[in-house]
Amino acid sequence: MKPNQTKDKIYQASMRLFLTQGFEDTTLEQITKEAGVAKGTFFNHFPSKDAILTYLCEQMVSSMGHKVKARLNGIESAQSKLVHLFRLLATINENEQQRLKLIAGKLLPFQTDQAQASPYPAFMLELIKEIMEEGRENGEFWHGAHPEHAAHALTGVYLYTTIQWIHGQLAQPLEMALLNRLHVALNGITQQREEFSMEAYEVQQSYDTVIVGGGLAGLSSAALLAKQGKKVLVLERGNLGGRAVTLNIKDFKFNFGAHAIYGRDSSTLRLFEKELGIHIAWRDFNPNKAKYDLGSTLTDIPANILGLFRTRVMKNASKVAFTYEIFKTLIGKEKGSAHMSIKRWMDEKQVSDDVQEMMLTLASSNFFTKEPEKIPSDVFFGYYNRLFTTNKPVAYIEGGWQALIDELVRVIEENGGEIRTKQKVTAVKTEEERVVEVETPDAAYRADRFIFCIPPMELAKVFENTRIEHLLKHYAHYQASYVFVYDIGLKERIDTPYTYVYDKKNKLFITDISYYDETCVPEGGQLLQAIAYLNEEDLGNKEALAETQEKIERLYDKHFAGWREQLVVPRMSKRASAQEIKWRIDQQAMPVFFPDYRNLYFAGDWCQGKGQLSELSFSSAYEACQLVLQNG
Repeated sequence: MKPNQTKDKIYQASMRLFLTQGFEDTTLEQITKEAGVAKGTFFNHFPSKDAILTYLCEQMVSSMGHKVKARLNGIESAQSKLVHLFRLLATINENEQQRLKLIAGKLLPFQTDQAQASPYPAFMLELIKEIMEEGRENGEFWHGAHPEHAAHALTGVYLYTTIQWIHGQLAQPLEMALLNRLHVALNGITQQREEFSMEAYEVQQSYDTVIVGGGLAGLSSAALLAKQGKKVLVLERGNLGGRAVTLNIKDFKFNFGAHAIYGRDSSTLRLFEKELGIHIAWRDFNPNKAKYDLGSTLTDIPANILGLFRTRVMKNASKVAFTYEIFKTLIGKEKGSAHMSIKRWMDEKQVSDDVQEMMLTLASSNFFTKEPEKIPSDVFFGYYNRLFTTNKPVAYIEGGWQALIDELVRVIEENGGEIRTKQKVTAVKTEEERVVEVETPDAAYRADRFIFCIPPMELAKVFENTRIEHLLKHYAHYQASYVFVYDIGLKERIDTPYTYVYDKKNKLFITDISYYDETCVPEGGQLLQAIAYLNEEDLGNKEALAETQEKIERLYDKHFAGWREQLVVPRMSKRASAQEIKWRIDQQAMPVFFPDYRNLYFAGDWCQGKGQLSELSFSSAYEACQLVLQNG
């Protein structure tokens, strides 16, 4: 049976049960029995029971889209389109009342888990916004009625009325209630219809520093500046943490990617810990429990001297040569070149094949890339010069990313900083060599300094028609480093003599997260995380992604036999961005400062700094803060 057929089979079986006995009273066991599938098969298609309701929303939205297009086709008046739209929606809802009751909680756009967010509110907003734009352009609607604000208002009318109807709180039929309320919205409630100015109600808000983006870079910047007495505002369009997210699903704490810090004793995060007084419980990685899977055998990873002498990846002569390369890196003799890839550098230095393979394998795992040979040699040596000198090569944060996010937020708020979520910055206002204001759909914020911690692709849109538009568009075209993440929460531990195993051939690895962080699982449980590196051509290629999933599952089968029977919940992300810039010879990190605007700075894992992954976010944020403090 094809995957789509299996998914539909599970969906139809679920709907039969939900409609007959209710969502809450339907168990996963009943669904799999009704559909005639195994629990593992269910999780291959739906990460949770709630995901079925999200899928139901998607089906309803798709069906509504076709019906709305057919109904509104040929209607010229925007006002008539709104009337026809509300009438059509009332009819659809009355025909789908039972299914609509199931998704009542998903009609409101307040989903903390973006993976389970309903498309229903967004569909309504976009639909009504298009009609409002059309009506304003042809003169039907007041020119001061901003299409986005009007769309939110009318969508609110529709959703609130529909929810009242679902719960039996309307004293009149749904269609009549919708049309009556639409009439009030279209005609207004004031006795006099003349236009009035909003300037009297506008609050001018000014700060020392406005930080756009509430990920690791944004929050650490805000915490450091707030601690220094600066009046700080953080604007975040979604949820705090950016990609550093911890999701609690069935008492398992899943992190978006590995919540690991590399070289923590020399990490910039140590500076933040010291200067901010944040409290992090560290769980250090045990290199003696790290193995390479060579296909037919396991061997030690040369993460330390003991591992180097034990490993069978290299012959003894190659081990000596590899040790010599490490020594040269440690003392800074080898620095590489920004214009030469590490592969070309090794070829020119006539490094043996064994040592080349070992160096590239290390780079693949540390840089999260399938193409380590393309890493610029200066980036390679700069990274390992620091990592080889550390006493704490890898460490995990107890409680996951959320523990760190909570601490940064605590420092910001204790020092008078402000954080505003659901605030998407859409534009900037500049005057000569300065940025003076950032704009959101709801407000404008002025500041003396600005730090932008959003990726280049978003920056390019915000800074359109400014002096640095062309610079940002250059970085916006860079490729990111993507991975396939496949985590599994197990009911009981499957003990093995290792906590990390790297499939050398397929460039993927499994980490026993719960071995290091027991707080991420319910009592007796286990959380395993598998990460596979992806190429650009893998993205959107269903066959390639399906093959990657199979490889991961085979590695789970091989090293954690019985995991399918112990499976409680999986979490899969087939296109996770590990870092916004993939290290290649034709891609370089973005500066934290451009001279075009004297009060504008940037931070994030796409910016210049030290380290890789999250360390780049911290180091670039620290550098941006130092520039802010030096300049006032």
